[in-house]
Amino acid sequence: MPYRTEAIPGGLFAVKREHFWGLKGYDSEFQLWGFENLEMSLKEWMCGGMLVVVPCSMVEHVHREKWPFGEEGSHQSNHNRNRVISTWVTEPWRSELFRNLGVELEEQKSLFAETAARRRELSELQCNNFDWYLTNVDTSFNEELPSHLSEKLQKLKQLSLSSW
Repeated sequence: MPYRTEAIPGGLFAVKREHFWGLKGYDSEFQLWGFENLEMSLKEWMCGGMLVVVPCSMVEHVHREKWPFGEEGSHQSNHNRNRVISTWVTEPWRSELFRNLGVELEEQKSLFAETAARRRELSELQCNNFDWYLTNVDTSFNEELPSHLSEKLQKLKQLSLSSW
């Protein structure tokens, strides 16, 4: 029986080409690897769609024996993560995430300026904001107040640093 999910793993989803490009595709400023799945997940939900897992579907993912991207791959993944946060996450969540990830205030301001064109492009789609996502999709965040997010955000940080 198919069921809804808040987010999808990278590289393991199917979408019609027209729909993907109708949502403006991936962020063209993404580098090499990382966080495309989170951007696509947030975008799908916040712009009127939904994500569904179909348990009877079969997907194979071949894992590499070693991380192919080296230290530079981690840096580029962090770049993509920060662009997703700056583009899709609203305050106070954005500042709290960046603070817990150790992103300096000046870098946050720079990221916000760099992603302005992307946010304008996506506003044309009349997407809902991050508060809507937390209220209607990932309701687990509503169990805690923003001032008590540190433990949950530390877990997110650990997940973001792990290789898939």
